[in-house]
Order: sequence, then C-alpha cells, then structure tokens
Amino acid sequence: MMLELKRFAKSGYLAVAFGLTVLFIVGGYGWQMPAHPDGVGYATCFEGAYTVYCQFGQLILSAFAMHYVTGDFAKNHVLFYGELGIGSPGFYLRKVGVMAASLVAAYAFCSLVVCALYGDFTLWAGMLLQISALIAAYLSVFCCVSQLIGKFVNAYFIYLVWWLGASVAVAGNTSLAPLIQHFDQNGDLYSETIRHMQDAGSFLANQGQAIAGCFVYAAALLAVGTLISLCARRRFLSNGVQ
Repeated sequence: MMLELKRFAKSGYLAVAFGLTVLFIVGGYGWQMPAHPDGVGYATCFEGAYTVYCQFGQLILSAFAMHYVTGDFAKNHVLFYGELGIGSPGFYLRKVGVMAASLVAAYAFCSLVVCALYGDFTLWAGMLLQISALIAAYLSVFCCVSQLIGKFVNAYFIYLVWWLGASVAVAGNTSLAPLIQHFDQNGDLYSETIRHMQDAGSFLANQGQAIAGCFVYAAALLAVGTLISLCARRRFLSNGVQ
C-alpha cells in the first residue's frame, strides 16, 4: 500500500486530490452566496460543500479516479503488479484505498481549516464521517468500472450514461435512491442530512444512524466490486497488455 501511495503522490494525483477538495469546499461556499448575501454561516458553508459533493462529485471524482486507474492499463503497469504477486482484487483494493485515504485526508484538513475560520468545530467529526462514506462508495464503483473497461474515455462514457439514467430514475421515483443513487440530492438522505446540520451541536447524535447506513452501503459496494474484480481476472490481464 505504501508503494501505491508513493506512486500516487509522485504522479501528481495527491496534489490533485487536495485541489479538488478545495474546489468542492470553495464551490460550496460560492453556491450559497446568492441565497445568503449577508454572509454564509458555518452550517450553511458545510451544507454547500456537501451539496457539491452530492451533485457534482460523481462527475468530477469519477474522471479523477478513472484516469488514475486506467493509466496503469495504458502504460502496461499491470505486468508490474503481477511481478509483485498482486492480482486483480489486490489491484482494485489498492486503488480504492489510496484514493479514499487521500481524498478523506484532504477533506479532513480543509474542513478543519473552515472550522477554525468560523471558530466552531461542532460539524467537523460528523461531516468527516459522512463524506468519508460517500467517497468510499463512489470510488468502489469508479474503480470497478475502470478496471473492467480499461480505457479512460470508454469507462467515463459508460459511467456517465449510467449516472444520467440513474438520476432520471431517482427523479421519477425517489424510493430508488437508497439503492442506485444513495447520496443523490433528490433522496431522503440528503434532505435529512441538511436538516440535521441546522442543529450543529447535535448533528453527530442525530445523524449517527444515517452515517452508519452510509458505511454499510459503501462496504457493500466495495464487496461487490472486489467480487467482480475476482471474477474478471482474465479481463484485468487482457486490459493490461493492450
């Protein structure tokens, strides 16, 4: 895992992870400014950032993750993993683990800065857990699709079609959100999270059960992705020698 982290950092992806996190938080702040011309408050700032993660995270983070994963196929690095005794599931779990750790660390640091600026840390732990589950769930899917397809443009296009179809389905029937778009802005989880943010001091207590459900959802996606990766070992090798 440390070797993967070094490669991730040396390739510039770690800096990109921090840059995207800053973009999400600043973008969330800007998102709220028109509705709050007198100033964006503490809870409102976190609300804006969470909205950006939910609404645009799947489009932006998918491109980031897929570019990183498919880069190893394009450069035939799969052979290098094979020499280290790392198979398809190990490759998948390392990619998810390194990117998740980097993005979560970036959010933890950036959100801590936001809390320090406002002089209020009541939302930090709860939102860190919620965003961590969101990132883990997203990456479990992104990396699985990337590993199966092997080429960035094709993987991103296929995921984009899925995302659009799932978004339309959830817009028509919100009961589908917990299964296919767990963090979608039209789902109950999003509205519940925003509502609990208004009582920042009790956010973690009120949101605890929902956060636990988010981690269960992320773990289920990771397990499915690992199983698919295990079953698609030949596909993994063929993508790696193209």
